[in-house]
Amino acid sequence: MNIDHVSPDVDIPEGVLINHIFDHQLRLMGKYHDIETKNGINYPEPPWHIDDSKVQQILKDMFWRTTEEIAEAIEVVPDLVGKNWKETWDAEVIIRHFFEELADSLHFLTEASIIANIDAALDLEPIRKVIIHDGDGNARTNHDVDGIKKICADVIFNLGLAANTLKNKPWKSTQMPTDANDFKVKLLQTWKANFWMWSELGCSMNDVYRLYFRKMQVNSWRQKTNY
Repeated sequence: MNIDHVSPDVDIPEGVLINHIFDHQLRLMGKYHDIETKNGINYPEPPWHIDDSKVQQILKDMFWRTTEEIAEAIEVVPDLVGKNWKETWDAEVIIRHFFEELADSLHFLTEASIIANIDAALDLEPIRKVIIHDGDGNARTNHDVDGIKKICADVIFNLGLAANTLKNKPWKSTQMPTDANDFKVKLLQTWKANFWMWSELGCSMNDVYRLYFRKMQVNSWRQKTNY
């Protein structure tokens, strides 16, 4: 099952959309953590502290999952120049595949940010307002395939810099305090790159929410059916 199998009609809720995304993800991750615990993956219980090596290990896992999804999107980047991708959505599976992978990456980046104690309204909404607007996006980009790949890869680059601030690795005998401010600055820079990516693809925040929500429905179905 993928986003082709859920309704494209998504109601846009009132309020700060990034808040709603965080709330949805918090509910999803609780159910997934139960499943992953049964599969032998032990998640530290909240509250999550950035100096905890187990928390850092989970954060890096989520960062890698984000990276994988963006890499999958980069692998299939469609030629979108001069095209309204919403108008060709039903006809071009590659467009749906590309945006579904990016929606997946948003799920994992959001989950990592929840564990990192990022406040969606206070930390992210001011950044979002500057880069990506509400309402309807124009579904167009001026970037060719190589340009889109670079924009997507920039998210991965910034995410790697954020991960590199987390030094408490499981194989180290001596743990060290984290520069929490440096980590947060780099993680927020990742979000800036992420919002920029969506915007440059012709998406509004409403579009991002719709894509996120449709993938959330898929993941909820997978949880209910023991997929």
